[in-house]
Amino acid sequence: MKDLKKLIIRLLVFSSTLLMLSGCIEPVMSCAGIKTYPRCAKFCTHDEVATCEASVQATIRSINENNQRKNDNDY
Repeated sequence: MKDLKKLIIRLLVFSSTLLMLSGCIEPVMSCAGIKTYPRCAKFCTHDEVATCEASVQATIRSINENNQRKNDNDY
């Protein structure tokens, strides 16, 4: 029963993380005139926006890799 609870909690955390970092977040216009993640909208040059977007994408990749490793270890 404890294992089932842990699995359910992990699935909820994983799915909520994906929802927050991916499809449910609408792109916004930065002051540089580029549609981007809300976190990157404050930057006013193309280079700053690109750097911020790379950081966001690296964070998403890292979260996905960590979750994949956890899932692999569960089985």
